[in-house]
Amino acid sequence: MRRVNVWLIAAALLALSNLGVQSCPGRPPEVKVDKDGANAKSIPVESVEFTVHYDQWKQYTLKVPADWDLEKRSENPVLFASAPGAGIDGPLVNVVVESLTQRMDPYQYLYANVPAMQMSIKDLNIIEGGVEPLPGSGMAWIHYEYPNDGKPVEAMSFCQTRDFSAWVVTTKAPKAMFESYKALFKAMGGSLRIMPR
Repeated sequence: MRRVNVWLIAAALLALSNLGVQSCPGRPPEVKVDKDGANAKSIPVESVEFTVHYDQWKQYTLKVPADWDLEKRSENPVLFASAPGAGIDGPLVNVVVESLTQRMDPYQYLYANVPAMQMSIKDLNIIEGGVEPLPGSGMAWIHYEYPNDGKPVEAMSFCQTRDFSAWVVTTKAPKAMFESYKALFKAMGGSLRIMPR
């Protein structure tokens, strides 16, 4: 019987144990932040594994992280997805599909809803907004913050319209976590596509 070098066995076991503690590919790292969000680090979007949610009835597709809990609904919001361990303030995303009485571009639609939002959400503060070029009517977005039961929350809504319908993706997270999720939220909201007729 040959004698096996003890040092070789120890080195092999050490190498195997190091492989076991590496993070799983395609899954974002756990986000750890101070309560004021000062040390928040952005989730690298390229490390997130997405699944494409396809809703033929509501005529849209949306990319959602594969490990998020996803619930389809028959009424608005027609899709609700939340990050593992998310609370009531997120991180989460939802989709609303609304019939309109007139044709509106996405920017008009979002900003027509701001007064109603300000009436229903006390101390709502619009941070910024804009329009991204896409074939058709483009994608409008708005970034805002508000207190929810005394806890600060930040959200981004993304909108596309066609004829007499609007599709709105809203993402939100507690303010302390928002910066770390912002790039991921933009990737999700920016992935909204209305299906061809």
